[in-house]
Amino acid sequence: MLRTIVKRKTKNFKRKSVTNRTNSFIVGQSNTFEQYDSIPESEITETPNVIELSEKEAERDEFFNTLMNALDPKEKTVFELMQSKYEQDEKTTQEKMATTLGVRSRTIRNRMQSIREKALKIKSLSEA
Repeated sequence: MLRTIVKRKTKNFKRKSVTNRTNSFIVGQSNTFEQYDSIPESEITETPNVIELSEKEAERDEFFNTLMNALDPKEKTVFELMQSKYEQDEKTTQEKMATTLGVRSRTIRNRMQSIREKALKIKSLSEA
């Protein structure tokens, strides 16, 4: 789930970046990036260490596995359906998910709420 959120945010950022570049080109502004020499050294940040990234990835995977173990079979079904739709870049509604699973949309909403609550509970326990 977290992976899909990060993917969406990255895609939105890239989409906005391209839009801004094309808009500035249309307006007549320069479409080039600043030279690194003109950026003060205090604003330049180092890239994260590979070890730090792998640790964060391991934490995320552990959280995901813990969440999947905490969900009951019906919640897992809803979660997996949501995940598959996001991976396919399809926007879906609770009504569409309900018709796919053969339940009411209110049931989907309740299961999604339960998934959120369990995720927040696991997150708060892991931070403590």
